[in-house]
Amino acid sequence: MPLDSRERAMTPISPESAVLAIVAASPGHRVQGKKRIHKTAFLCAWCDAPIGAHFAIRHFGVFSTEIADALDVLSFFGDLETQDEQVGPNQYFTTVYSLGKGAAHEAIPAISRVARHLARYSTPSLEVASTVAYFMKQGWPEARAVAETARIKPAISTPERFDATRTLLKEIAGLRATPHGQRPAHP
Repeated sequence: MPLDSRERAMTPISPESAVLAIVAASPGHRVQGKKRIHKTAFLCAWCDAPIGAHFAIRHFGVFSTEIADALDVLSFFGDLETQDEQVGPNQYFTTVYSLGKGAAHEAIPAISRVARHLARYSTPSLEVASTVAYFMKQGWPEARAVAETARIKPAISTPERFDATRTLLKEIAGLRATPHGQRPAHP
């Protein structure tokens, strides 16, 4: 018996499908770094995309072993291509992920909307925003989430970045998925 749209919307998206959807929705179908993929995946989940991955706070903020494993599997089988590139003002090397030739992926609207929106933000901004959102998802008030983020990430926790975080979280809250995968009429 086929699933109705409500059951389909509640079925978790595999970490592999989520990663492919994030890369496919990103500019040039490329994402610079594992960290960015983890933060984007979490923020998509925060916006109610039913990604079948668990997230926890680690040294670099929000992290998922399922997303990390998906990156490894997709890279190994050629669904994702990887290339090390120097990026940023300090010219650090990072792995750039792009869709492999002929990689099969499904466009997932709830992920595509958020991933496209997040493309305009820097990775450190996503790191701060996802950390604040993680704590808020745990039921913490915003002020406590901001204070804890500043404590564990002092090097990137600036007043300007927290202002950008508030803006970013407000913007993507309007992109939250409904049970039918559509944007709400009035966020």
